Amino acid sequence: MVNLEKLIAELYPDMPQEQRIAYAKIAIDASKTPTISDAKAEQIRQAYKKLRDKGIEAL
Repeated sequence: MVNLEKLIAELYPDMPQEQRIAYAKIAIDASKTPTISDAKAEQIRQAYKKLRDKGIEAL
């Protein structure tokens, strides 16, 4: 299981901690859990990488 706040910190290392926490709270509220499966986290990482490679900033 991967903590959503840690995943957001990994994807957005330059984002201020307060903003990461706010994003994590939104994600937790939407998913009703503070963690997601390793497989789902890897899907998010890969999708994020594809967007970044295309020059698109993902939220």
